[in-house]
Amino acid sequence: MTRLAELVHRDDSGDPIPHDRRHDLRREATVDLAHVVEGRVVVRRSAVVLDDLSPGGDFECDRLRAEVDRALGLQRTDARRQRLVRHREGVLTGHVLPERDTARPGPGEQVCEDRVDLVRHPPVIIDAHLHVDDIPALGWQLAAADCVRRLDEAGIERGVVMTIVDAPEVNPGALELIADACAAFPGRLEAFARIHPWYGDESLALLERAIGELGFKGLKLHPVTTIAHPAGEDTLRLIRAAAAHDAPTLFHCGDEPLTTPLAIARAAEACPEATIILGHMGGYFHVDEAIDAAERHANLVLETSAMPYPAKIREAVERVGAERVLYASDGPACSPRLEVEKVRLAGLEPGDERLVLGDNAARLLAAVR
Repeated sequence: MTRLAELVHRDDSGDPIPHDRRHDLRREATVDLAHVVEGRVVVRRSAVVLDDLSPGGDFECDRLRAEVDRALGLQRTDARRQRLVRHREGVLTGHVLPERDTARPGPGEQVCEDRVDLVRHPPVIIDAHLHVDDIPALGWQLAAADCVRRLDEAGIERGVVMTIVDAPEVNPGALELIADACAAFPGRLEAFARIHPWYGDESLALLERAIGELGFKGLKLHPVTTIAHPAGEDTLRLIRAAAAHDAPTLFHCGDEPLTTPLAIARAAEACPEATIILGHMGGYFHVDEAIDAAERHANLVLETSAMPYPAKIREAVERVGAERVLYASDGPACSPRLEVEKVRLAGLEPGDERLVLGDNAARLLAAVR
């Protein structure tokens, strides 16, 4: 619960304020400094509320550009009857939630209760696709600490990590590497096992050990590196083994041969009991195909990492439901923070955004046994 800590009234004359006194909302000292566009500041443990922002304020010069949506400011018709609520955690991560004032009469009363809830109780965000590996010969040195740092920068609570290479082909110790990464950051990282299907019983044993002994939460398959068809019998055997634990299978799904949504849809059709995640939801040129496939197969989930079109996230939610769209970043090489912003740019309803950003991943991870 938030509590009112302080109420400071301002009586700004409108005179220019020297640049060195213009405050930045990213600094804790924000609430102690006057500002020409500020009428009142309400300081709460988890929020800062700015009243009476000038509709035409020069936010660039005021160093408020990252905190104040300029388009919103220009659209406001009565600044004194509305206010912007800024969740402090959101401000620190660069995300700003605009809100109207429900305590005042007029337009400010027309506010979605879910939005108010998002301010007081921001969604838990889980990044469903990150990488940890140490293969200098291939140019990959991605540490667990890098992932956690990136998560912290974006205000993300947990992440799912997996290797870049396929066990046991390149690194027979890949499972231990990921298990150690998760152990180093308890409560922050979960694990998926990236496995090559062509090793038969050895591949199956690796998966069983990963989930049954090491607490992994899913299977990762990458047909580009394994050259294994998604609907090949060796691949289906692993998918079914994961499904027996209620663990999802995450495919790299993009524009390369063997990775297109229609290729992976054949696996979904062959294993209706399995939850199959289309990582990157078709990449750059097969996004529509991915949404089409998910409409036809109820066990396909669309994952947003490195797919560059926010509007397609919204379309996916509208066509297959928010429960089957999953936020991810493909970090730490890709920016989790940027990928979160992409989901927010989709303009989803608050409840749908909460599902996509974290609730869906939490549900999938919790179901594994």
